[in-house]
Amino acid sequence: MKQTTSDDFIGRLSQQFESRIPVYIYTKDQDALQLVSDRTRVWLITSKAEDLKKIYGKSEGFVPNGAFEFTPLLVKEVYGLYPEQIIDKKALEGDPSDNIPGIRGVGEKAAVPLLQEFGTVEGIYDALEDEKHFKDICKDLGIRAPIKALTEGREMAFLSKTLATIKTDSLPVSLEDLQLRIDRYSLDLKFRELEFTSLVSTPALPKKVEAQIQGALF
Repeated sequence: MKQTTSDDFIGRLSQQFESRIPVYIYTKDQDALQLVSDRTRVWLITSKAEDLKKIYGKSEGFVPNGAFEFTPLLVKEVYGLYPEQIIDKKALEGDPSDNIPGIRGVGEKAAVPLLQEFGTVEGIYDALEDEKHFKDICKDLGIRAPIKALTEGREMAFLSKTLATIKTDSLPVSLEDLQLRIDRYSLDLKFRELEFTSLVSTPALPKKVEAQIQGALF
């Protein structure tokens, strides 16, 4: 069973609240692209951000420096797949950084055309039941049919898909629970203690009062 990860919390929160507020996910993890929707955008931190902007155009709104904003259409244009297919792409290709094994011998050159044709990992294996027809389709797609790799890697493919899938079931929280509440005086006390004087925005309290507040909070 897959353990809950930080990505799962992001997925759950985005899915839960995207109907109420626009959601923006700021990350360098391409896994998050599976969460992109009409109401959820991913600001992907990438060294290719400026190149992507030159090719596909800049976003109309604010986007952090060094990041590229992905919409459903842009995921399709850049990766050749829909956001939900990013899961299947990872299942086939794997991702060592996330300990997703994928299928040995199946890379992007085969994975993307196969998913464009069959939609999902499940669709690929359904088509593989007729090997001759599968070979013919692969030939039409201009790729070598990875029948042996797919056959031997079937179990690993479905395990990898489970590992690559971000959970999106809801959490027992409300938007109000997630609001950031800051005690400005307490924060400024810490800024003064750390000598971050440029960040201090409230007047200093008498030393005795500050000491009492600091003792109670820290």
